[in-house]
Amino acid sequence: MWQFIRSRLFSVIICIGAAHGVLVVGPKYIRTNQEYTLVISNFNSNQTKVDLIVKLEGETDNGLSVLNFTKTIVVRRNMNRIININMPEDLAEGNYKITIDGQQGFNFHQDAELVYLSKSISGLIQVDKPVFKPGDTVNFRVIVLDTELKPPAKVKSVHVTIRDPQRNVIHTWSSAKLYTGVFESNLQIAPTPMLGIWNILVQVEGEELVSKTFEVKEYVLSTFDVQVMPSVIPLEEHQAVNLTIEAYYHFGKPVQGVAKVELYLDDELIVQKKELNVYGKGQVELLFFGKFEMYEDQPDVRVKVTFIEHYTNRTVVKLSQITIYKHAYRVEMIKESPHFHPGIPFKCVLQFTYHDGTPATGITGKVEVSGMGIETTATSDNDGLIKLELQPNQDIESMHVSVSVSIFVDLINYNYKSLLILQDVFATNAYIKIELKSPIKLYKLMRFTVTCTERMTFFVYYVVSKGNIIDAGFMRPNKRTKYLLQLNATEKMIPKAKILVATLVNRTMVNDIVDIDFQGFRNNFDLSIDEQEIKPGRQIELSMSGRPGAYVGLAAYDKSLLLFNKNHDLFWEDFLKLFDGFHSYYTNEFDLFHNMGLFARMDNIMFDESNDKSARSGQQADGTVFRKQFLESWLWKTAIIGNSGTLKLIEVVPDTTTTWYLTGFSIDPVYGLGIIKKPIELTTVQPLIVMESLPYSIKRGEAIEIQFILISNLQEEYTVDVTLYNENNEMEFLGRSISNVSYTKSVSVSPKVEKPVSFLVKAKKLGEMMVRVKASIAIGLATDALEKVIRVMPESLVQSGVQSFGFFMDSHQNRTLYR
Repeated sequence: MWQFIRSRLFSVIICIGAAHGVLVVGPKYIRTNQEYTLVISNFNSNQTKVDLIVKLEGETDNGLSVLNFTKTIVVRRNMNRIININMPEDLAEGNYKITIDGQQGFNFHQDAELVYLSKSISGLIQVDKPVFKPGDTVNFRVIVLDTELKPPAKVKSVHVTIRDPQRNVIHTWSSAKLYTGVFESNLQIAPTPMLGIWNILVQVEGEELVSKTFEVKEYVLSTFDVQVMPSVIPLEEHQAVNLTIEAYYHFGKPVQGVAKVELYLDDELIVQKKELNVYGKGQVELLFFGKFEMYEDQPDVRVKVTFIEHYTNRTVVKLSQITIYKHAYRVEMIKESPHFHPGIPFKCVLQFTYHDGTPATGITGKVEVSGMGIETTATSDNDGLIKLELQPNQDIESMHVSVSVSIFVDLINYNYKSLLILQDVFATNAYIKIELKSPIKLYKLMRFTVTCTERMTFFVYYVVSKGNIIDAGFMRPNKRTKYLLQLNATEKMIPKAKILVATLVNRTMVNDIVDIDFQGFRNNFDLSIDEQEIKPGRQIELSMSGRPGAYVGLAAYDKSLLLFNKNHDLFWEDFLKLFDGFHSYYTNEFDLFHNMGLFARMDNIMFDESNDKSARSGQQADGTVFRKQFLESWLWKTAIIGNSGTLKLIEVVPDTTTTWYLTGFSIDPVYGLGIIKKPIELTTVQPLIVMESLPYSIKRGEAIEIQFILISNLQEEYTVDVTLYNENNEMEFLGRSISNVSYTKSVSVSPKVEKPVSFLVKAKKLGEMMVRVKASIAIGLATDALEKVIRVMPESLVQSGVQSFGFFMDSHQNRTLYR
């Protein structure tokens, strides 16, 4: 398949001039405390050297000078000269201009306005959970980084405010000191707080830097999750949607229950309802009954699935948008360049893909190119491609490429795609192309092929990263059309860079770019654990590697919290988005210089802007150990990488049987940020599991059924004794003597099959009631036990209020008021 490279990060440089064989290239944007690199190339065949003076000046709106840099330089023939200018720390907003003038009789003048970017820092917030109960503690981190994802040199503290849903200020850190760019603290939520969406706001010098929300509510964390997905790609011709519904506990075992499924074709209209029994996985077909009409290529229908667990009646509701497609595949044209040149072969491909991203092979269609009189039948290959090579003549100004595919069902439909290609209006049919021919590995050579349609006497290259030119070169290919370019992959290129090549053909500068993506940051932080599955309450070893002395922030949370949302945590993509926010600019498919932020202004030389080819186990005490630490998040810890570049920690896993997500990032003052690519999953399992199904709160004196579910991972059926203990005489076993301090039931439990057991009790005291239960197999093969607390509320709560009544009486009388 032909390679077409498209840009994602648009590094910014300007081309100021190319007169008399002199080309000046530099960043169009300047920032405080950042290096600015200017590159001047001399390809003048008539002079062995040129003398130039470079001035970079800036002044505020009221005329006050804030920057004045002057340097005289000599640029020898067929060479580059690189000028590095360090922007001051106190660079102010104003008007900036760079000027290059000839000296010693060399007639040359070019200038350009530079743009001052005030945004030099950005921030992120990490919270240990997305949702909190009354009385919980909110742990959070504020992370402040500069344009290179390093701790900012000038920002030493931030202002942090937490507000409740009514915008009341709950707590303020007026001068929160940053340590390696991080401020970490916590907030204890009151036992009776205002429920709803709370907000963390971070400000620097009175301006908002970043904010994040979290929710405070009364909730019981679900022990399972439900996923809804199409069984097959839904098409209009099906007039139905086939769904697969999966329900699994967070430690991987299937859930038994009932799924109630509703299909909506608009916001209110329910087209069909169905119920099905599910044990781990189930499938259902929902028909449209002819009520679905497509007015666009891929509209959505809405599906609501209410899953009710069989034994506990715990419910999970999932709302899903299911896309219905008009055709089984889609067609996209990939062009070698945005325009065509008359007389030059123009290559493009029609790419057929199914909606799951796999190639659509063997699709036969009619391809027409209007304006050229071409009509042919073609079939997509094993990559789903139909390759075209068009030969436009001098009279053609535009080409219309269309493809139609007949689909026989009950009627003949047409899958139709039409694309317009315009002629290049620039002065040359020549182009230059750069292609990466080797893997990208740090400190290793990268190999590129640079190809031009004309014999090259020279070409220049620029390596651009984080808004500045970090390397440049002047190459002489000795009039060849193809050249092997080799460059070292350096740390300065991380995480992303662009390489631009340019040459002169018939007084026109042609150019191309290629993207370099390292898929990592300069701080090569790594985190691993010694076991992926472990018993609750045991120890694991965490191994970390990174830059010596670097800060490390760790976090772990219950996977079930993702049912609320995952915006509380920070991931690789969040930091990449932050980085791109510093260095991305508006794009234009047809103008490479615009994409790169190029400012091109030249005497007698034209830039061709259309030929872009880029397109471990702890000791157990004797007797039964009760699981008590049912945390929803843990491992909220900071650490420092040792001098060896490694760090090991031993941590105790909470008592919850679930899947944990472990995340970690690192910040070094010199090398900046490092973060693991995706969370590490750790599952806690054991041979016999007691799962509680306790409510958030109960009323005193009210008879309730306390229910537990037993799950055995053993290979045979066993009798399990389940004992509920009456701790401190806080409850009453209904139907039993009030003197009983425990209540035991025996049940038969089969392998990997849920078995419910319940106890009818009454709470006798207000406040907190201890629920203590133990399940064991008589022969001592397996045991599990847990302790949890339930809130006990009064039988009724007195609510105070004021109600006003207005009345008028002109005589003495009695009146009764009702509320």
